[in-house]
Amino acid sequence: MIYNIQVRDASEPGTVLFWQQIVTGLNDEGNRYVEALSEDEFAEMMQGIETLLGNYLDHGIKVEH
Repeated sequence: MIYNIQVRDASEPGTVLFWQQIVTGLNDEGNRYVEALSEDEFAEMMQGIETLLGNYLDHGIKVEH
């Protein structure tokens, strides 16, 4: 997975995120994983990433995941 995340100040208090994500399997097994990923599993994975990113933006704490 490749992420391109841009963070910008909002006109009001807060932050605006521009998020681009590219998901690519690097081999047959990876391709099968990407193809089999359900919307619920993908949403759960994105929620985890959102939590980590929010924690970093709010507190400046980097957590390895």
